[in-house]
Amino acid sequence: SKFTHFLDWKRIVEDQEGIVSLDTILRGTCDKGRCIDLTENYILFDDSIGTVVKLVARNHQFIGVNKAVAHIEQLRSDFEAGKINQEDKQKLGVFWHTQGSGKSYSMAFLTQKIHRKLSGSHTFLVVTDRKELDKQIYGTFAGVGAVKDKASRAKDGKDLKRLLKTDNRYIFTLIHKFNFEEVITDRDDIIVISDE
Repeated sequence: SKFTHFLDWKRIVEDQEGIVSLDTILRGTCDKGRCIDLTENYILFDDSIGTVVKLVARNHQFIGVNKAVAHIEQLRSDFEAGKINQEDKQKLGVFWHTQGSGKSYSMAFLTQKIHRKLSGSHTFLVVTDRKELDKQIYGTFAGVGAVKDKASRAKDGKDLKRLLKTDNRYIFTLIHKFNFEEVITDRDDIIVISDE
């Protein structure tokens, strides 16, 4: 790839002050555990532009996704130990991104890693507030092979209710399609990802 496609690897953990150095990138990517994690969970092949492009997570995506997965694991452990209740177990938090930082790819990395690493049959409900954003995020997931057809995109509120009763791995919807108040499912393995 051209040099412009490579980005700095500034830190190994989030709390470190970012510094661009050979030592940081080597320890951040070549440590045995991190290298295996990068290879197994942070490479995507996107064919949404007509040609296949290989993508490796950026530094902030690698750190952020790993932190989110660790948080989910900790919440599960705390719930099983009786330290927190069901409601607290379901509050996963905020994964903050700036514009253009690859949040759709971060979502794909996160969901794919959870499917690979955590037990259960999770469904990810991806909720947006605009048609263009819904189309773009769905396009990213389709481009990297996470979804195969448009059947996981809710057409309206009735279709959303139907999808929530299935075991689809991914459901994409707009927020305004939640035009109902009744409980649709008692599943505790649906993770909602809300973008904006």
